[in-house]
Amino acid sequence: MARRVLESFVVKRTLRFSTIRFCPSAAVSESAFGDSRPAAEPSAGIAESGANGVEGPKEHRETRDRIVNALEQRRTWFETVLHPPVRTSQEAAKARNAPLHAGAKCMLLKQKKTENFVVVVISAAERIDNKRLRKQVGKNLRAATEEEVFEVTGARPGAVPPFGSLYRQPVPTFMDESLRTQGETISFNVALRTESLTMRQQDYEAIEQPTLVNVVVAEQTEAP
Repeated sequence: MARRVLESFVVKRTLRFSTIRFCPSAAVSESAFGDSRPAAEPSAGIAESGANGVEGPKEHRETRDRIVNALEQRRTWFETVLHPPVRTSQEAAKARNAPLHAGAKCMLLKQKKTENFVVVVISAAERIDNKRLRKQVGKNLRAATEEEVFEVTGARPGAVPPFGSLYRQPVPTFMDESLRTQGETISFNVALRTESLTMRQQDYEAIEQPTLVNVVVAEQTEAP
């Protein structure tokens, strides 16, 4: 099928309670039914080269579909945007055309010498305070490896969504207060590096019911 590039306008398609946006720079292909789909959107899975040039695990839509289905079943408003692959919070914010602080940054952590995992979600504009993390979430925690991230969440690093309850292997979710105070909506990669989802922060809390914590670096106040 012919391929074309959207140059000037964002294409929107309304689906019940959601809207799908295509990034203006994303290549799209026309299907036999006449609708436009991003060429980069994975059907079964896509593989990318890692930092060492070695092909990483394929991305699959299973976790993404569980999240979207859960939101649709609850008649929750959300919007998705399809974009070129992103790996960092800064790249994702630019691709979404959204402020950095609205990003829900997710870190999968494993308790050492166990098979227990948790996911910690903070505003992408913040940084984790390890002392607070140990006190409020747990001691002896380490970052999960790329293989563990994919095995547990079904996503690759950089695309982990904030719904620990909907992972391949459900895990407890801890949400930092920074995500609650940053604004009315949050955005995150919905288990794919090529797709982001925006929804109301209050809806996210109501559905996921995360444990609220305060684990980011405190703002420094200048002495008078």
